[in-house]
Amino acid sequence: MSIKVIKNQVIKTFVDIFDDYIKVNLPMENNYYILNYISYKKLVYKEKIDCFLEELKKYYFFNKQYYVTRRPNTYKSFTTVVRQICKRNGLVFETSSKYDNGKYCPEYRIYVSNVMQT
Repeated sequence: MSIKVIKNQVIKTFVDIFDDYIKVNLPMENNYYILNYISYKKLVYKEKIDCFLEELKKYYFFNKQYYVTRRPNTYKSFTTVVRQICKRNGLVFETSSKYDNGKYCPEYRIYVSNVMQT
């Protein structure tokens, strides 16, 4: 019996910079990090997204780099990149919808292994 391994067709290799990025830039609750619209806007204000996306170009296949190079960057496009990296790196994440300012907005809980409580 052979086991079929599904190759990721978007990201080439393990994204080793991702764990450090979310540990530094996303708020932590219990044993997970939260990515929601508020934390996204804080990253935009601190100009932490564009340089991160630029670093990610080397991890993406050439024909899929539009995920990290398209502008303007929106919450939806940024969360797409985060979900792709989580799936490629084998990180567990949960999605829930939060009602804010008259519309529903997805909130992501990202569980990173060996999380250190500080």
